[in-house]
Amino acid sequence: MDEASPFTLPNCDLALFQIYIEWPWGGKGPNITYSQSLGEIVLTYEYLQLEPIGLIFVLFFAVVLFIQLIGMLIHRCPNKYRSR
Repeated sequence: MDEASPFTLPNCDLALFQIYIEWPWGGKGPNITYSQSLGEIVLTYEYLQLEPIGLIFVLFFAVVLFIQLIGMLIHRCPNKYRSR
């Protein structure tokens, strides 16, 4: 019998593709379809999917930029905040 790889989780392959956040900017669409049975026009948008690891990278870079902004503002402040 084949031994399972230590790097894969059993029965979790499908669940990994369901964990994401829809990126609110840059959606594709609208895709326009006409439903003859309902007699209405349906507009659908397809948004990019941001996975959890990608969200962590985005948050990390946002924190780094914020720290950089605070550092630049302190650097530009008058000398009363600095010790000599």
